[in-house]
Amino acid sequence: MLRGLRAGVLEWDGLGEVPAQEGFDVLHQLLAVVMRPEMREALKDLPDAPEYPQRRNRSFEDFSLAGRRALIERLAYLVQDWPWRFSGAVRAAALTRRPLVANMPQIPSWYDVVAEQFSQANGRRAYKVTPLVPHLTSAEIAAYRDAAPTEIEGRRWTVIWHYTQQPQKLPVARKLGLSWQFVHNTVTKYNARGPESLMDVRRGRELRSKRLLNAEQEQELRALIDSSPKRLSNEQLADWFEAQIGKRPDATTLWMYRRGGSHSHKGRRAD
Repeated sequence: MLRGLRAGVLEWDGLGEVPAQEGFDVLHQLLAVVMRPEMREALKDLPDAPEYPQRRNRSFEDFSLAGRRALIERLAYLVQDWPWRFSGAVRAAALTRRPLVANMPQIPSWYDVVAEQFSQANGRRAYKVTPLVPHLTSAEIAAYRDAAPTEIEGRRWTVIWHYTQQPQKLPVARKLGLSWQFVHNTVTKYNARGPESLMDVRRGRELRSKRLLNAEQEQELRALIDSSPKRLSNEQLADWFEAQIGKRPDATTLWMYRRGGSHSHKGRRAD
């Protein structure tokens, strides 16, 4: 672990090396798995079992120093001969995928592949795999991703790049913190129309405001509101708008103008 901190990669039995941050995230998660009662029972034949604190929502810090050492020894045992020893212990403990990935905001693909086995073993259908049409190589996709001119294009190319590494929509959505629908739509469009489908249609377009009032009318309205001894009612403001532009705005638009903002197609938010 100390070498991993210095080198940025963590040695992982069966995988060679993994990025240190991913490795530490998985070790942290596996430590929570080791502390579960089901896993405690599955590993009961190992020597030097830790003494569990009498607390329902116990954490690693609740254990004594000797108990922490015993937990780390069990963690070291589980990651040897990866993933076979860990998978065997999970099956013996009758755990499902949920506790293996609970509270993990991003799940490394090499760990998710192992955890996913237990969704299928729990009676769930395997994820449907939609092959990616090879419009571009992985390197070309990465180049498009890095050179994306807008945020939305970059996000779409990131989805496609991760999909080349793991062609399953739900795991990619979980890894990137996106909705399954966004990943599904992005992959479907890319397969059907190629790289052009990922272009942001708003790229380079200048959005023009469509104000209800011109600058002079807005100044006149502001002077009217500020000079009125009493708060003008919505009815009075609507009468003023009707006299100026020939129509009566709704209550939300009137509220926006009271705040000093303008109402345009960008939304009912003050500039």
